[in-house]
Amino acid sequence: MLVPLRNLPLFDSALPSKLFEILSMKKPIIITVKGEAKKLVENAEVGKFAEPENPDDLAAKILETYNDPEWLKDAGEKGRTFVEKNFNRDKLAKNYLDILKDITKSNG
Repeated sequence: MLVPLRNLPLFDSALPSKLFEILSMKKPIIITVKGEAKKLVENAEVGKFAEPENPDDLAAKILETYNDPEWLKDAGEKGRTFVEKNFNRDKLAKNYLDILKDITKSNG
């Protein structure tokens, strides 16, 4: 799956919501976003980075992934595991509620 954004400083701190939907579907990602999104994809080993607004680099990354079906499957599995572990809404909501309860108790 492709997550393309323009090469703008505005996107350096962005985490596009489509990242999480793609990862939950066990699909590897080719991302053209620098900054936080790139770090997430590379650190979790769930995709590849193509230089923003560089069609030759994007084409090369597409061919790399197409020619490596084992990598595609592995990256997809890692993506699903990563998103379940780190971005599960139920777990995040529970953690947030626990923090609020702790704050309420300490201000008692």
